[in-house]
Amino acid sequence: MPGAWKVRVHHVALRVRNLGETVEFYSGVLGMPVVHVAGPEGDPRSVFLGPGLELVRDDSLPEGGCRLVHVGLKVDNPEAAVADLRARGVRFREKPRLMPAFFSDPEGVTVELV
Repeated sequence: MPGAWKVRVHHVALRVRNLGETVEFYSGVLGMPVVHVAGPEGDPRSVFLGPGLELVRDDSLPEGGCRLVHVGLKVDNPEAAVADLRARGVRFREKPRLMPAFFSDPEGVTVELV
């Protein structure tokens, strides 16, 4: 159990073939507000909807395809969380910045700490 830090679900990311249609479903049909659009104007790569859903465009998926990209977890003390998890044997994907930090769970699902 974590001691010097707490964790909660921040977001789940899904890889989708038709970003526009999927955003329309979650936003227009389910009423989830669009929080942020990432990518060049007129050519979005991902859309964040509140609360806690990221849709990532992947044109290579088969029709009707959807794949889990990662689960994002919010930690209140990133330095303590990373140090504690490393001490427990978690291997992070190395990069120049501390956050966001990525690693895989035992089933191979990518976990992102934000």
